[in-house]
Amino acid sequence: AAMLTAVIRVLLDKAPLFMITAPTPGTGKTLLALIIARIIGIKFPSMFPFGGLDEAEIRKRLLSIYRTGSRVVILDNLKAGSVLNSESLDMALTNPTFSDRVLGVSNVITAPTNSLMIATGNNIKPGGDTCRRTITARLDTKLEKPWKRTFDENIIERIDRERVKMVAAALTILKGTLSNGITSNDGLGSFEDWNTTARAAVCYAAQLGFDVADPAESIESSLTDDPETAKLRALLTAWHDVFFHTPTTVADCISAANEYDNLNFNNSGMTRKHPALFDACDEIAGERGNVNPRRLGRWIERNVDRVIDGKTFQKTDIKTNGVAHWRVKNNS
Repeated sequence: AAMLTAVIRVLLDKAPLFMITAPTPGTGKTLLALIIARIIGIKFPSMFPFGGLDEAEIRKRLLSIYRTGSRVVILDNLKAGSVLNSESLDMALTNPTFSDRVLGVSNVITAPTNSLMIATGNNIKPGGDTCRRTITARLDTKLEKPWKRTFDENIIERIDRERVKMVAAALTILKGTLSNGITSNDGLGSFEDWNTTARAAVCYAAQLGFDVADPAESIESSLTDDPETAKLRALLTAWHDVFFHTPTTVADCISAANEYDNLNFNNSGMTRKHPALFDACDEIAGERGNVNPRRLGRWIERNVDRVIDGKTFQKTDIKTNGVAHWRVKNNS
């Protein structure tokens, strides 16, 4: 999908970010990114460090990236185990242009975003809204020291020899997809043109018997593994199990989470009556052994009406002394 996208990226207003991750250094993440760039004739793609930046720095970094006009941009070697989640990056990926103020002056610069974006790192993953904007490829050699592998040929030299044939092959696949009216299995909001070209072409290849899968399946996996999604799933499930559809305040939820079962003891003493509810609240808003009600309430506000496994938080019309009551609606 990334290779096909590279060939037509300048024609697309928007395209997802491609993330290449692996469990072990030396697996070939950066090499694969360089291969993708090399196929379209980019010998030296723009490479930027991107880890550990706050949103203000990310905006400046993105503006400098897009101002270069590079066809391929590699966010190389993100911190191992990190989660890539940025509002500025999300906006850049789903808009044809990116604007920000130039450092030190009052001028606002606008630049096109039609660069192929690739991120690499060990055991990295997208998080939050970046999940649905990211196609993830995972490399795993099953070796302790993959950097010691040897190969019979230099893949970069081979690409340089056969690049024209590879580009022609990519265009043939894309043309066959369009000519036969092949579409993707479903839509992919924000990336409509990419969905009907590069993604559809990979799905078409699968129909022809090639060992490939729908690239958008990685989005579903990322959403399932997303820490924020996992927290919401746990809280929705526990809240529904304890309160069912009863309108409940955040304070009452925390009281129930802190309640102990006087009839149930273990080696550590009394056990909590609703351990799953406590664990979910503590994971979201725990502070030194206590659950911060304000943090928990704000977190629920941010996730109102988001559906996970058929369940969603809804704010009711009931208020006690101005305090909102929540309930979990279950459509599953």
